[in-house]
Amino acid sequence: MKCADCRYWTGPQEHRGHGLGECDKAQMYWDSTKWSDEEGCFDRIEVDPSNLMYVQDASDYSAYLLTKADFFCAHFEGKEP
Repeated sequence: MKCADCRYWTGPQEHRGHGLGECDKAQMYWDSTKWSDEEGCFDRIEVDPSNLMYVQDASDYSAYLLTKADFFCAHFEGKEP
């Protein structure tokens, strides 16, 4: 149940350093939400409420969840043999 054995993890990536890899399961907050249709409500609502984690940067341009190979995650799915 560690990132190194998960199908969503790409890593470690040399250009990131420190043995870090990227988790493809974590979605960009901005891409996974939309503006509320309620009048006067200036908030975003989830498109898929089953998502349990998001990543976001200040510009909403790109963000990544970076982990080390031995990080434990409840979203673990084993790689195909």
